[in-house]
Amino acid sequence: GQRAGVMGPPLRARFSQPLTLSDVARHDALSIPNDDVSYDIFTQTARLLAPDRPAMLPDPLGGLKLARILGVGVSQSANRLVTYTNAVQPLANVVDGILIGSRIGARSGAAPLAAELPLPDPVKIRDDLKVAVLVTETESDAPSHFPARTADSPRCRLWELAGTAIRINGRIPFLEPRSSVTWGEAVWAAATRRSTTCRPSTRLTPRSMRSTSG
Repeated sequence: GQRAGVMGPPLRARFSQPLTLSDVARHDALSIPNDDVSYDIFTQTARLLAPDRPAMLPDPLGGLKLARILGVGVSQSANRLVTYTNAVQPLANVVDGILIGSRIGARSGAAPLAAELPLPDPVKIRDDLKVAVLVTETESDAPSHFPARTADSPRCRLWELAGTAIRINGRIPFLEPRSSVTWGEAVWAAATRRSTTCRPSTRLTPRSMRSTSG
C-alpha cells in the first residue's frame, strides 16, 4: 500500500519498478495520493479476502476457503503494521493475528498514522488487543527497537533472535560472520524448534546489544 511501490519513482532502475511501470495495462489507472491511505488499503484488502468475503466474480482467491487472516509486515512495512495494530485493528477488526518483523527507526519503529499527526516516542504495542501479536527482532535491529519493548502478555510476545540480521551476510559488517541467518530463516527455525541457536524465549540484554553494535 505504500505509494512508492505503486506509483514510483523506480526504486532501482531495471530491477525494482513500481506497479504502474511494470504492468502499465493493468495498473496505469491506480492512484495513491500518499502513504496515509495505506492503512485503509490494508483493511479493504483483508475484507476482500476474508472467510466471510462478499460474493463476487471473479473470486480473488478462486474459491479457496480461508480459516483466518494474518497481518504480516517486515522492516518498513513492520513500522506501518505497528501503527495499524495500535490504531486501526481495534476498530476494523479484520485480521486474526499479527506478525511484526524487524521494526526499526523513528519512534523505535512506527510510521505516522497521518503525516501531520504526532506520535509518542517510543511507540509500544497496546495492551488491550483482542488478537495475538508476535513481534520479532533480529540482533541487528534489537538496539533500535529496545526503547519500545512491550512486556509479554497472553496476547503479545517478543522474540529477539541472537546472531541474526534482517539483511543477508555481507551487508552488516559488525555482525559478520554471525549474520548469515536471515529474519525469515530465524523465525521459521524458532517457530518449528529446528534450531538451538535461535531461541524465541530469550531476549537480548542491553549489555550484549552494546557489544555487538559497537
